Amino acid sequence: MKKKEKIYNLWNLARCIKTEISYDKHKFSIYIIQDSPVRCMGNKIVVTPEFLMNVPHKQQIAMFYHERYHSKFFTKIRKILNILRFFSFQKANWQEEFYADKYSAKIFGKVDLISFLKRTRSLYKEGKVKYDERTHPPIEERIKRLKEL
Repeated sequence: MKKKEKIYNLWNLARCIKTEISYDKHKFSIYIIQDSPVRCMGNKIVVTPEFLMNVPHKQQIAMFYHERYHSKFFTKIRKILNILRFFSFQKANWQEEFYADKYSAKIFGKVDLISFLKRTRSLYKEGKVKYDERTHPPIEERIKRLKEL
């Protein structure tokens, strides 16, 4: 991790609110930060207040499982192997997103994750959400793969 990125992450953590959200027997440590994309930062799941207020609970849980996948240690090893295998950072990142989607669908079900992705696609088209196509595959491809599971 670059020094600038570490400083940014520390600054974000300093201005956040920490909470826990439980689903069944699983607990998610959630950090609420204004103007931050939903993401995994180490073993922390970062969301905005708007995400918690505007996204239905089941879609939130589906996304939390997706992000939890990213926090697992073995995904970092797999990412390194994918980079070496494909010599492409983008392909490795995209593959990780597919794996995280599959993980969430397996544990929680694909219906709410697909609904969340459709919601994200709409917000992206309206310009309300940034969608980084270098690190995330097209939403249509993610939905297609989930439907095939």
